[in-house]
Amino acid sequence: EHPEGKKMVGGVIYQIGAMEYRKIYKEFWYILGCVALTHGGMASTASSEFDESQRGSAVEGGGGGSSVVRLDAELVKDLIGRVIELSPVGQPDVRAAATMAALSMSHAVLDQSAILVKKLDVAKRQYDATKRKSGGAKSEALKVRVDSLKRSVQDLEEVVMGTVVQGLFVHRYR
Repeated sequence: EHPEGKKMVGGVIYQIGAMEYRKIYKEFWYILGCVALTHGGMASTASSEFDESQRGSAVEGGGGGSSVVRLDAELVKDLIGRVIELSPVGQPDVRAAATMAALSMSHAVLDQSAILVKKLDVAKRQYDATKRKSGGAKSEALKVRVDSLKRSVQDLEEVVMGTVVQGLFVHRYR
């Protein structure tokens, strides 16, 4: 700890305020990505379901029932794309900020994708169990949920693999 409020890290002096700002900046873009996914114009997930997933609990069986899961992947893809457009500018600080923002939003997309994969596994098990027993309306509803979850996971993977990997890493770090 430096007496002037600066912190020594690896032989370089960083101001504590700059480090805190960076943490808040990343958190802002992460939350923006989460909110855009779950509450965007095309989203249809309940906010309570998102809140439960943020606390780390996977909603198994309840919480969403057999409702169709729809996230606004297009909104997030557009936001990330617009931020990535700033990454090739000449100013190093702007490049770094744009890259950090895109990565924070893609982290939010990946976290939501992991939650959906857990829900997909549960829905598949439930669908297989109801299909073997009797089928019927519950089986059809679970099939719709499984298909919806698969589409949502694919959409989120496309946002990260297409927009972030192809748009940021391939062009930025060749």
